[in-house]
Amino acid sequence: MFKCSTKNIDIAKKTEFRKLILLIVITSTLLFLISSYAYSTSAPDPPTGLSAIPISPTTVSLSWHPPTYNGSSAITGYLLEWKIAGSNYNSIPLTNVTKYNQTSLGTGKTYIYRISAVNAIGQSIPSSPEVEARPLSSSGPLKNIPPNPPSALVATPYSGTQINLSWNPPTDNGAYPVTGYRIQYSIDSGSFANLTANIGSTNTGYSHTGLSTSHTYTYRVFAINQAGISTPSNTASAVPTVISSVPSSPTGLVASTA
Repeated sequence: MFKCSTKNIDIAKKTEFRKLILLIVITSTLLFLISSYAYSTSAPDPPTGLSAIPISPTTVSLSWHPPTYNGSSAITGYLLEWKIAGSNYNSIPLTNVTKYNQTSLGTGKTYIYRISAVNAIGQSIPSSPEVEARPLSSSGPLKNIPPNPPSALVATPYSGTQINLSWNPPTDNGAYPVTGYRIQYSIDSGSFANLTANIGSTNTGYSHTGLSTSHTYTYRVFAINQAGISTPSNTASAVPTVISSVPSSPTGLVASTA
């Protein structure tokens, strides 16, 4: 008669237990990865920089920038929405492009646009603000004209290590909307160098940090559009300065008669 020793039974039980533990670990890991992926991905942010420009009496040229954040999932396309002023939106599904020409439009009518980005998770909220275009009989192809330079550049010391810049946008943006600004600076009347080749937005302010109180910083700004870059703005100079705050007014003053 075959006899199974207690030792063999114990080994078999330990083996089965180890298999069970391994299965639990693998299952838990998979669940964790699936959960992490679900929480780390989302619908994208909306596209930015939407512009709509009539390029013929019946055509509007639209362009935009991809969203700043794609929701950790690649952008697969866009949903362009349009309407004639006073009516409801219509939609046009697009592939992963950043330009589109809408044709067969009504001359003299005002068209309103917004656009959403799409990834595998879902669709973003529409871009904001909405943009308008009105094709006219005089509308024609765009010419490659860079914008005028920014104006009224001002450099203001904020602290011993920071200078704040502000300027006005170009009075004429050429044929295309301004999409960014280039900022150059020099130290103590030296040669100009790029502080940033393109700030990537239409903000008209910038903070230059990490500076020294022992130097004079001089700045100039250029406007950028699809056609190119403008000539420079006026220059503005400043020395980082430690700003001393004025003490607050005393409180608790009491007057008494002798």
